[in-house]
Amino acid sequence: MRSHDIVAPERTRSWQATAIIASAAAITAAGGVAGCSVLYELKTEQCSSNADCVALGGVFAELECIESLCQEPSGCKTNGECIDAPGNAGEPSVCINRACVRLRTPECPMILPVSNELYIANLRSEDPLIFGGFAPATAGLLSQTTRNYELALKEFTEKGVGPPSSTGSRKLVMIVCDSANQMNAQPTDNDESIDRAMAHLVDDLKVPGVLATMDAEDLQRAFETKGKAASTFFMSTQESDPTLATLQDDGLIWHVGPGADVIAQAYAPLLTRTIAYLKSTGAVGPTEEVKVATIVGSDNRFLSNMVETIQSPPDKFGISFNGLSVADNRAAENYLSVASTTPAAMQLSALRAFRPHVIIAATYPSFLSDVMPLLESSWDESDGQPKPFYLLSPFHYNRLDAALGVPGFKARLAGVNGPAAEDQTLYEEYVGNWDTTFIEAAGVRGYENYYDAAYYLIYSAIAAGTLGVSSGSDLKLGMQRLLNGNEYYMCPRGMVDASQALARGAIKLMGTLGPPDFDAISGTRSAPGSVWCVNSMNQTKSDVLRYVPDADPTLASLRGDFDCFTGF
Repeated sequence: MRSHDIVAPERTRSWQATAIIASAAAITAAGGVAGCSVLYELKTEQCSSNADCVALGGVFAELECIESLCQEPSGCKTNGECIDAPGNAGEPSVCINRACVRLRTPECPMILPVSNELYIANLRSEDPLIFGGFAPATAGLLSQTTRNYELALKEFTEKGVGPPSSTGSRKLVMIVCDSANQMNAQPTDNDESIDRAMAHLVDDLKVPGVLATMDAEDLQRAFETKGKAASTFFMSTQESDPTLATLQDDGLIWHVGPGADVIAQAYAPLLTRTIAYLKSTGAVGPTEEVKVATIVGSDNRFLSNMVETIQSPPDKFGISFNGLSVADNRAAENYLSVASTTPAAMQLSALRAFRPHVIIAATYPSFLSDVMPLLESSWDESDGQPKPFYLLSPFHYNRLDAALGVPGFKARLAGVNGPAAEDQTLYEEYVGNWDTTFIEAAGVRGYENYYDAAYYLIYSAIAAGTLGVSSGSDLKLGMQRLLNGNEYYMCPRGMVDASQALARGAIKLMGTLGPPDFDAISGTRSAPGSVWCVNSMNQTKSDVLRYVPDADPTLASLRGDFDCFTGF
């Protein structure tokens, strides 16, 4: 962006000369000295800031200090000028530092809220607040992630609620950049794409905050290469990890999901329950030693952190079976770890040879399409050992697809994921609004983390108060005002009351995921994983079992009604 180094056109220069002469004449008329030295000083060093121009009064008060002279600034003054400029049709631009900047780029193809082109009206309003975003994003095509962003922005726009300004409430707009690595495929090297997207958001558009659906590695890169220096605030829709939790981020990164190491605590009691079930059905003999295999997504930090917890000693939330730790079971040849980076044929061969009773699939959805069906179809039951039971990861939630067509599979699976709210009242209100807004996606469930993250980002701007939002540091302080106080609810009906309460002090903003149980220092959330399953109607049921902690991790348990199949 250029501002003060823009060369003024001749028309502006001649007008300035007239103004300077007029000012000199006024000084002479008042009896002051108006010699050549005074005129020389006015022409070469008239001001050092805009305040100097205001102090001169008269026609100077409306000018800006450019190159030490009080001048009429060239370039745009409003977003409307940029939107209406010839050649900008279909490519909206905004006025930043007197220059029109296009909002969309190849890396950042989407502008929200798109419903009825609300973003155009919002951009034309006085002093709109522009956020950045990362999500699966294609121009003109909403994903499940961007639908949640859209829903939140649309609700605030229609309610007329936003960050306070001198004239009321600021309207909201979000520029969404495409995050190529979205947990549904093997990671790709998209560093350059992230860098270009962040350069656009931070350098060109000066966004104070980013709503991020990104893998941990990508989020860390976006923050460290651009966000940190610019004090950009990041609200992640995903889980944290130990590296991000301890990152020196000055409190600028927050996560609506708990860390992988916390979610993975549920595997230990889930494995214990699974083994008891297998013994009750005769799949494992009363005195038979159990064999467990883990498929490890070793090239993904979230999955790797889950496996680190799974393989930890039992007093550190790790699994145990046959009365032994993972290390001891490995020594007894009852535990096998297979990397997902190994070719599918080699994974299949290793599992066939090992013949596990239980497979913990802490890996990508591709395991269910590339390995599991072949293992199932080639499983030899001649020795009386049934096909294995599968404990799946959060990456498999809502991503089972064709795997459910494998005979008997859904009656031999349970998964772990971040927990939903125990009180579902607010969640049900959210899904009602979702079904009404997105008729084409009505009935879709399990994406509320994206909605909550959008609300927290927007409310952090509202909580920043009338002092405004000039950087992510303001959003950080605003976010800290959403954690304690009287309870207000994350939904359209609560917006006016919540924003008015924030003008008086802090509140406790209750989301569809439950209370805002964030650590105010690290920005992480603490909530051990819960268990999901698939019923006979192929419906995924979340939170059928919830983790019950204990001072002694080996005594932690699960509570709830697992009703996907009997006896579990």
